[in-house]
Amino acid sequence: MSDATELANAISQLGGQNKVVKEGGVEKAVIVPYAFGGDMRMTLARNLRILKGHVDDFSVARDALINEYSDGTGKIDPDHPKFSALNTAMADLGKQEIDVDLVLLKEADFRLGDNPIPPALLSSLLTIIE
Repeated sequence: MSDATELANAISQLGGQNKVVKEGGVEKAVIVPYAFGGDMRMTLARNLRILKGHVDDFSVARDALINEYSDGTGKIDPDHPKFSALNTAMADLGKQEIDVDLVLLKEADFRLGDNPIPPALLSSLLTIIE
């Protein structure tokens, strides 16, 4: 499950590159969109929609665990007697495998010569790159 969350976050970061530009002598931060084709953007959107459903399910399950182990308060401090058991349950939840049918993309679709996508982000996307 944690892999699905990582992949959803990585896809969400493909909106563009942060840059600082000067306008009228004033610096401001802007996002310069990556140069992806329409089919690529649509495939990313579909994959993200599929993953977000699973991420939302994970959030609901995580919140239920916190509620259960916190005796209904919704928060739990590290000195709470059930804190360690909650951490174990959360780790088990994160390890659960899910079956998702995502569309794979070709490396060429990312146009890496034109799009300076950071290696760490690409690493998180490898599961959907042929």
